[in-house]
Amino acid sequence: MDTLEKNLEQRSQAELIALIRIMITRHPDLQAVLDLPTIPEAGVTEPSIDVPALHRQVQRALSRYTYGSDDESDDDFDTLLQTARNHAQQREWRNALCIYQTLASDLFDSGAIFRDEESLLVDIVSQCISGLGECLAEMQHVLERDEVIRTLLDLYVRDLDAGGSGVSDPIPGLIVTRATPTERQMVTQWVRDQIEALHASSWANNWRRHRLSGFLLTLEQDVLDDEAFLQACRQMGRLRDLVERLLRLGRIAEAATETRQARDYDLLQLANLFVTYGQIELAENLVRERVRMNRNVQLTAWLRDRARARDDLVEALELAESLFWSYSTLTGYLEIKELAASLGQWDTVRAQLITQIMEQHKYGLLTEIYLEEQEIDQALAALNNVTVQSVGWGEEPLLIRVAQAAEQTHPYAAIDLYLRTAHRLIEERGQDNYTTAVGYLSRVRNLYLQLGEEPAWQTLIFDIRRQYKHLRAFRAELKRVGL
Repeated sequence: MDTLEKNLEQRSQAELIALIRIMITRHPDLQAVLDLPTIPEAGVTEPSIDVPALHRQVQRALSRYTYGSDDESDDDFDTLLQTARNHAQQREWRNALCIYQTLASDLFDSGAIFRDEESLLVDIVSQCISGLGECLAEMQHVLERDEVIRTLLDLYVRDLDAGGSGVSDPIPGLIVTRATPTERQMVTQWVRDQIEALHASSWANNWRRHRLSGFLLTLEQDVLDDEAFLQACRQMGRLRDLVERLLRLGRIAEAATETRQARDYDLLQLANLFVTYGQIELAENLVRERVRMNRNVQLTAWLRDRARARDDLVEALELAESLFWSYSTLTGYLEIKELAASLGQWDTVRAQLITQIMEQHKYGLLTEIYLEEQEIDQALAALNNVTVQSVGWGEEPLLIRVAQAAEQTHPYAAIDLYLRTAHRLIEERGQDNYTTAVGYLSRVRNLYLQLGEEPAWQTLIFDIRRQYKHLRAFRAELKRVGL
């Protein structure tokens, strides 16, 4: 590297320009490097950032990201962020602010941040917001600080308007901890103006109002006394903040009264808050009251988990059974089995469950249970009563799972199930269906060979070829696998 630097230092400006032209001709992508803000070196005063060039660099990185060249766009974004951090290390706060501000704003303008499944762009904006917070902590000039605050507020409200990505959540805390009292007053008025501007009542506006009122409480929490804070919470509909302050003040009965007004979903959060403050028994009683009124599944599951936590297996079993009859699944059955077995009651409980499942004609579930317990005869019998064969996400159809389990002990039953499914798939047409059907036919062939009945297989496959001779794609699939 020293040799390279010495070589370059000896070149004239014209020679350096000529070299750069040669490099760009050979590697056109290097053109983008010319738009990158330069990285400052220690002891070197950095000139102002070329904002138009910075915009071009962000747009180029976004274009690469949009078209799937993630590695190249990652490098571009990382370079911009590292350049901003290097400016900050050299205390070039104005230049650091410019990069963070431009990068975050351009990503919001593009809308890509809200379509980013991998969360890369969200992470980049998050780092920009953190960098802006550092600028606010270090910058002294009033106008520069005002620009940082207004940038943060702009990002916050834009995130709200777009439905909220969560990336702006740290902004209220940054402003509260790093703004001066005068600046906090300015922000407080700005938040109030934003709330007052939300005249129309809609789900989106109510949600914005809720978020902004939380911001307002964060700003005012140190200047309001307890009663004023509680009153503000009631006026703004901030039930969680209200209950938490009451719990912190030891006003437990009031907290419980307010909690009884909560919606089911909010009640779960509040119950966890009571647990945090050591009011475990009261939390459970509040949830039990609600469950007795509407049998909410999430609340029942919360009570079951609490019962497990205090090793009350009797109540946990009762609640697990209640949940099972709301959503009858194999997972629920296995949970009941675990709890009942721990209490030495499994044989009795199982008999009751099987009887009720049969009475409710849940033969698909019954088949899954018998498969789990490796009772193949019963699984085959239950499967005969299943009227709809559904395909589970990411798994084989129930009929095929029974066939796979039956291969060793009931090979002819397995052959019948594979053939039924294969014929259905062939009739539905499509390359994927043909491929799957031929896979099942391969298993049928293997079973016949294991049984020593190759002639029966040859007769069967001859009939299948003749039956579907008009389906060229299917016949090609048979030929591909050698059937």
